[in-house]
Amino acid sequence: MPLEILQIVPHLPPSISGVGDYACLLAAQMQAAHGLSTKFFVCDPSWRGDPEINGFSVERFDSHDASELALRLAAPDMPDMVLLHYVGYGYHKRGCPLWLARGLRSWKKALPGRCLVVMLHELYASGPPWSSSFWTSPIQRALVKSFVRMSAHTVTNLQSSRRLLARIMSNSANDFSVFPVFSNVGEPPSLPHWGNRRPRLVVFGNPAWRRQAYVEHQTALEDACAAFGLEEIVDIGSPCGVLPKFRVPVVLKGNLPAEEISAQLLNARAGFFTYPAAYLGKSGVFAAYAAHGVAPLTYAKNVAANGDGLSERDHFISTGSWYSYGAGELQRVGVAARAWYANHAIDVQAKGYSEIFQLLDREIARAAPAPLPVAYETEKLTA
Repeated sequence: MPLEILQIVPHLPPSISGVGDYACLLAAQMQAAHGLSTKFFVCDPSWRGDPEINGFSVERFDSHDASELALRLAAPDMPDMVLLHYVGYGYHKRGCPLWLARGLRSWKKALPGRCLVVMLHELYASGPPWSSSFWTSPIQRALVKSFVRMSAHTVTNLQSSRRLLARIMSNSANDFSVFPVFSNVGEPPSLPHWGNRRPRLVVFGNPAWRRQAYVEHQTALEDACAAFGLEEIVDIGSPCGVLPKFRVPVVLKGNLPAEEISAQLLNARAGFFTYPAAYLGKSGVFAAYAAHGVAPLTYAKNVAANGDGLSERDHFISTGSWYSYGAGELQRVGVAARAWYANHAIDVQAKGYSEIFQLLDREIARAAPAPLPVAYETEKLTA
């Protein structure tokens, strides 16, 4: 019988959700390459989607009630192993899903042989005293610690998060795995000849980040186009408001399916991002650029230290340095970004997750009580 896991997610397509896309793509790759099947458990009562996605069954949990969650997870049709995709704000509007922690704790207590693996897409928020995150941060931090304690293994997406977890849990950093996010718009097996790419710059991602690029960093975008001979900007994503006038044409593509986004990236030389450089390991936009060999560009001050093997001038270029480059440097940076990405592409991550679950499955089998003798079972049934 093939191994099956339950993936708990806040959302799935058709909702726009990077975490949902990550879970779906991971499920498909684990099954295709390792025979590991998935059942999805969506914890958004408002989610409207099909009861099956890409051949995997989907169940929507309509109650944020801890007792009901524990009972449902303990049902006979549920897998023994659970992968929780955790981002606090996906399960609670203030990022404090106490019901989720209590439900999983009750489930684990009732069925100690079941296994939980946690992927921490986010840890906890912080902010100034006038923000709600300032007041909820201690609760969010306590919840993360609770999930880690319950987990047979914990995964996150940044080396800095790994070090933080080691510190707050008083564990070794080696107790946690790090899988930077993979591209959710495909991973082309090969790249086109650089000369066949059009001299274009892509701006891709959610409306807020893209609007920040156009409004706050217009000069950086225009200077990049001038420095590298880029003749147009291609905007991909939901509308982000009225844009300022640029010196080069801005082509609005709107929302596109993944395969068309991939085609657009393969036909461009650069992509612009505003996501903080220190956290690029969890940026789906950066992952998409890197997977497609597109040279990532950013604004001058976005060069914070990165602990995930990325460095400015090697894997991305900022406005503070690009006038010292020639147009040919885009190709070098794009190739380097793709090489960095290859170390944690989806096939690598699916293999890592599958090995974790296969190991846990063997441990569950070893810990299971031996079956009762047939004679005893017969006596008990006829007593």
